[in-house]
Amino acid sequence: MGRGKIEMKPITDKKARYVCFSKRRSVIFNKANELSMLCAVDVAVCVFSPAGKPYFFGNPSPGAVARRLLAHLGASNDVATANVIPTSGGGGRGSGNRDVNEVLQEIQIKEEELR
Repeated sequence: MGRGKIEMKPITDKKARYVCFSKRRSVIFNKANELSMLCAVDVAVCVFSPAGKPYFFGNPSPGAVARRLLAHLGASNDVATANVIPTSGGGGRGSGNRDVNEVLQEIQIKEEELR
């Protein structure tokens, strides 16, 4: 007896959507942590809730991974060494829309340059 195939479609009930997001967010963060530990890699995950609130996970920290990414993409030393994402230690979760937007803009600029 296998599992039945479930059609992928948006959840229409607002409350059910929030509950599903909360449960799946924790699963994604746990999987990212496992990947980091098992494969000895740096991992960062940023997800936005249906209400628009950002949630971060990073190992060693979201900021450290973002700085490493920006440095790898050839970002300026000022941006690459700045603390761009607020963290609360390894596996930190926090919010900081202004800082996140700056990082996302820098990544988009570097991506366009690479293309």
